[in-house]
Amino acid sequence: MHALAKPKNWKHLCICSVDFARIVLSNLGVTRRAPDCRKLFDHCAELFGLLWDTRNKLVVRNSANIVEEGAAIYVANHIKKSDALTVVYAVYMNAGGRQLHIMMRDDFFDDRSWSRTPFLDLDKLAMSLGAIQVNRQYGAYSQMKRFIRLLREGGCFIIFPTGTRSRSGHVMGLPPPRELGKASFFAVMAQRERFSRKESSRVEPVAMVPTGMSFDPISEKTTLVFGKPAYLTPDPPDKKVDRAVLSEFDQQLVRSASRLVEVNLAHLGALYLLHWAWHSGALPNRNEHGVGLKRNVFINDLTEIVSDIKKESSLFLAPSLNSELDLELRRVEKLFARQSMLRTVGEELLLYRERILSAPPVDHGYRKRNPVKYLANQVAHLEEVVSAVETRVLRTVRTHH
Repeated sequence: MHALAKPKNWKHLCICSVDFARIVLSNLGVTRRAPDCRKLFDHCAELFGLLWDTRNKLVVRNSANIVEEGAAIYVANHIKKSDALTVVYAVYMNAGGRQLHIMMRDDFFDDRSWSRTPFLDLDKLAMSLGAIQVNRQYGAYSQMKRFIRLLREGGCFIIFPTGTRSRSGHVMGLPPPRELGKASFFAVMAQRERFSRKESSRVEPVAMVPTGMSFDPISEKTTLVFGKPAYLTPDPPDKKVDRAVLSEFDQQLVRSASRLVEVNLAHLGALYLLHWAWHSGALPNRNEHGVGLKRNVFINDLTEIVSDIKKESSLFLAPSLNSELDLELRRVEKLFARQSMLRTVGEELLLYRERILSAPPVDHGYRKRNPVKYLANQVAHLEEVVSAVETRVLRTVRTHH
């Protein structure tokens, strides 16, 4: 039963509904003042948890690394539209109801005609709930001051270094050096202002928390992994920090966050199929329809790959990798079969090689056009994973040549 079906959970829905109605009446000019949605943050967070059914769909790991007090910046990869709300909810639930603000582009709702009507303006609603909007084309310092002020006052917010969610599945990268908006910039400026204003005899450093997000299409669960907070503390706090030092610090934050992406069986299955398609050109069982792969070979190789990864890395692995892989891999097969990447012929998988190796435009449709590459790309930055898969595939190809 969905959590919202239980009458005891209707309280948050009713409160949010009443104030939503007040917002609409305010926009229509019926009432003079709209409700302060920040006071409703607790109810909105609880409502999000109920609507999204987070009890069954969200896994939070290393919650002890969430900063409960003081200035903090969460640096995360971006894979889904709901990522920011998911992290906001996780921080709220694991840090005593703390509100996490969102760095949000000001054109986020521009492609939705229903987002700005006489009844409701989603931009205003988002900002009233803690979002701070920025214009990515106009990276002026005046936009950044709002985040610096927030940190100076001991608040926290989340930033996505890529500026937008990944279309191809690749985890993340940094924007060009000339652009503002990196975590180290905000931290240094906030610490410098606090020191210059002498607001505290001891300037507390800003915590920067790398955060890894992943989604498992088999279990349909989102996993958040919080890394240990990192700090940039020049001595004294008003001392200028070399740009090269700041750049390296930001790069390390990105690398740390990318290492926190939880590896699941769909990732490994996609990476295996992609490498098999790459290296199978000379196999004798290749035909015009695709290339064959015995199911028992697929299962045995994936079992060995999981074992190799567990021995040689400190990555975060999904619980499904600790269970019997046979049943789980059949679900992976069905996933890619539904997406026309392969088909099952008895105990053999027939891979559509050209579809798997295709390189669609990196846009909104990339994930649907090539779901194998999209999933494989999410772990392509993890060298030990790629090495384990490629080594096993090459060995199997040589055996079947």
